[in-house]
Amino acid sequence: MTHESNIHLVDDDDAMRYSLHALLEVDGHSVHAYASAQAFLDVVAEDSAGCVITDLEMPIASGVDLMMALNDRHVSMPVIVMTGSHNAKLVDAAKKQWPFAFFRKPFDPDALLAAVAKALLHIPTPSRFSLSGGQSHISPIL
Repeated sequence: MTHESNIHLVDDDDAMRYSLHALLEVDGHSVHAYASAQAFLDVVAEDSAGCVITDLEMPIASGVDLMMALNDRHVSMPVIVMTGSHNAKLVDAAKKQWPFAFFRKPFDPDALLAAVAKALLHIPTPSRFSLSGGQSHISPIL
């Protein structure tokens, strides 16, 4: 297993976090779980490898806040967003951050694993970035 198979799982729901952690480990990934966006942001570095799976609606900092912070820090890991939220404004805000994939809960675990496999193949290059208003954004690859 390479360092690129690191999965950074961010979800405030303990049951969801534990079940996804188990699913991803059984699939052969090294999983690092965080109960909040801030807990993940406290340890992530610009050169961190792997991909991020985050819940959208979390207290204090949402999945949107997390994606914006990763962009601001030039962390180029692909982000997979999952949500059970019916908050249309939050969902639209998330999609504007160009997540690698977006899942509504409940979702098919096999579909998530397929998205993770594709995300881990994603190798960001400078040509994938575009500047808009002084901020870099990763263009979608799906």
